Amino acid sequence: KLAVALEAVGQNPRTFLPGMDLIAAVRDGVQEDGAVGAFPSPFSSGMAAVALARADEAVPAPVMTYLLQRQRTDGGFVSTLDDLDWSGKPVVPDADNTGMGLLALLADDAAAPDAKASAIAWAAQNQATDGAWEGWNRANSTAVMGSALASAGENVDKAVAFLVTQQQPSGAFVSSNPTTGDTFDDALTTTQAVLLLAGV
Repeated sequence: KLAVALEAVGQNPRTFLPGMDLIAAVRDGVQEDGAVGAFPSPFSSGMAAVALARADEAVPAPVMTYLLQRQRTDGGFVSTLDDLDWSGKPVVPDADNTGMGLLALLADDAAAPDAKASAIAWAAQNQATDGAWEGWNRANSTAVMGSALASAGENVDKAVAFLVTQQQPSGAFVSSNPTTGDTFDDALTTTQAVLLLAGV
């Protein structure tokens, strides 16, 4: 994430941190099957693909294979190939994984155009009437999916309009506790929202 953020603001992720090449760290973190990180998913592998592509590095073929294996026939991306998630619920596509999967497909010129079109279609079919996408955090999920669609040249006015309603007087964007429903200012959501609103 840091590498992508630095690239977005014109900084060099290879040299920003003394003695650490973040792009090399991303490349070295890609596993043989294309998975990335301690909690592999299309979100983490997609993030790695975007970081590498924006640094003019080739995206390893296993990363794209990993992503496409997790794209359902309706175009959405799922977090795992298992039928059930950790809580025992059926695994279904979500906006976070689909958004990052789409960004990765857009970053790789060799990626199948049908896969991109299918992900865009999923997003259109699953956007709520208020402009949001459902997820662990509607504001963050909307920002991720909206940023991907904007990169694909799609109209994201409804997503932006929804996000604006989630900004607090402090300037932060909100998250909510899925158990209690309580809302709170959230740095992760704020960062993601700013990227969409800034058109990055």
